[in-house]
Order: sequence, then structure tokens, then C-alpha cells
Amino acid sequence: MAINKSIALFNLLQATNYRLFSITGQSVLDGKITNNTYVIEANTLANGIYIIELQDAESNAVIRKKIVL
Repeated sequence: MAINKSIALFNLLQATNYRLFSITGQSVLDGKITNNTYVIEANTLANGIYIIELQDAESNAVIRKKIVL
């Protein structure tokens, strides 16, 4: 039985770039979000702890959060 893994992002006010890193620091997914709600499909990733980095395209402000898949 496969479990769908996805990361939902809500209430994004600006265009945002995202990168997903493994706990070892390897970049595993990246992209650009232009909608205020977005879902990143992460079905190809192994279960574990990841860091998501969101960067505002205009101000270059960065937020990093730990997530568990």
C-alpha cells in the first residue's frame, strides 16, 4: 500500500521559490510557486526528516522549516 506524500503551502502573498533538502543537506526538490496555495508532491522521496526553504522572490527573505515525511 502506497501512501501519498505531499507538502501543502497556504497563504503565500508573493511569488516564492522553494527548495527541499534532506537532513544531510542534499537538495532533493526545488521549484517556484506563483499561487497563494500550492502542493508539492513528494511521493518519490524516502520517509524521513527534511528541511523546506521558502524564499520570497521580491525581498529574498528566507524561511526554513523542518518537516517529516
